Parts: sequence; C-alpha cells; structure tokens
Amino acid sequence: MYLSLDTGRINIDIQRIAALIRRFDNIHGRFVSLSRQIDMDVKNKEDVRIALRALENDMENIRRTLRKVLDISEDIIAEYIGAHRANLNDCRDLATDIGTVSYRINVYKDADNSYLFGEYIEQINEKLRIPVSITTPVEAETLERYGLRAIEADLGGNVPVLAWRIPEFN
Repeated sequence: MYLSLDTGRINIDIQRIAALIRRFDNIHGRFVSLSRQIDMDVKNKEDVRIALRALENDMENIRRTLRKVLDISEDIIAEYIGAHRANLNDCRDLATDIGTVSYRINVYKDADNSYLFGEYIEQINEKLRIPVSITTPVEAETLERYGLRAIEADLGGNVPVLAWRIPEFN
C-alpha cells in the first residue's frame, strides 16, 4: 500500500485561506473607514447601521468559510494518519511473513543443503525494519545518498513513497 496525499486539495485550501485573509483585510479597511466617517458625520446614523450590519454579515460568512476549510484540512490529516497506520501494519505483517519464511528455510535447510540461501534469508530477517519516513520521489535521490532507499509508485507524479534503510549483508 502506498501513501498518497492529495496535494491539489491542500493547495486549494491554502489559496482559499489566502483569499479569505485578503477579504478580511478589505473588510477591516472598510471598518476603519466607517469608524472615521462616524466620527466626522453623525447625521447619517441609518447609513452607518446598514454598513455595520453588512460588515457583521461579511465577518460571519468568513467565519463559516474558515470553519469549512478547517474541517477539510482535518479530514485530509485524518486520511493521512489512517493511511500511515495501515502502512505500518502492512510492514509489521511483512516482517512476520519474512520471519516465518526464514524459520521454515531453517527447518528444511538440512534436507536440501541450501545453507547459503538460508543464511541470506536470516540476514534479511535481521535487517528488516519498519519504514523510517514518508517522502516524495523528488527527495528519493537525496535519501539514497544517506543510506535510505525509496520505493517509488509513480515516477512522474508527486506521490509520497516509503523510505527504507538499505540492509548491509555480510
């Protein structure tokens, strides 16, 4: 199982938040302008009330939109955490399976005289570790310089992949 984050959705959320911030700054500027107008001209009280009501409605719309963005972001994070847990469980299952294979090879090693193959499987079983990180294909080359191997699912895309420590065999 490969972990895939929808970076498009995250970028859209970031753009929405930036637009909301610009909109909030605009509303804040209008509020400051209205405050100055109130100080200068108290005659038009009804205009001020209407403008303040419109400002209050705009702020409520911003609050609702920010809440939606927060809910979407929480869903993305929950999806990421769930996929990461599933990956860890898959890795534990893989370690168990390799341990079983290694044990069975040791049991039948005497029967087929395959000592070298049995030792190789034992080394794999000893060196197997849970993935150390999640990375993107762009970072895979850098990680390999530091003794990590990245298994890539999509060479041309932006799909995060598992990074493993490279086992060193005798």
